[in-house]
Amino acid sequence: MGEEEREAIIQYSNLQAKLEALLKEREEILEKIGEISDTISSLEGLKENVESLLSIGSGVYCKGKIIEEKFLVNIGAGVILELDKKKAIEILNRRINLLEEATREIDEEISNIVSKQERLAEVIRKVKK
Repeated sequence: MGEEEREAIIQYSNLQAKLEALLKEREEILEKIGEISDTISSLEGLKENVESLLSIGSGVYCKGKIIEEKFLVNIGAGVILELDKKKAIEILNRRINLLEEATREIDEEISNIVSKQERLAEVIRKVKK
């Protein structure tokens, strides 16, 4: 095996590892978008003076009654604001937009990696002949 082929194989392997990490990150982002979308749907369906199951974490729920449409929303950096339903949904929609932008950037990077891998595969095929 020549030096050029060995170098191309190493580069291809490194790109493959990066590609797999990006695909995993993309999947996690898509799951988060789904969770946020579900939260928005739940918020939109909530009404005052309605009994509901409220999550208190780790899969534990309690029955509770919604007495007002104010929600505590984590806006980052450990800051939590009390917001009405409309503002809470706006913040969640902004999060979705940011996550979708991150997904587009990852898709672009994935496309670049695949192109590089195709070129490296061609180099490896030529050297093997």
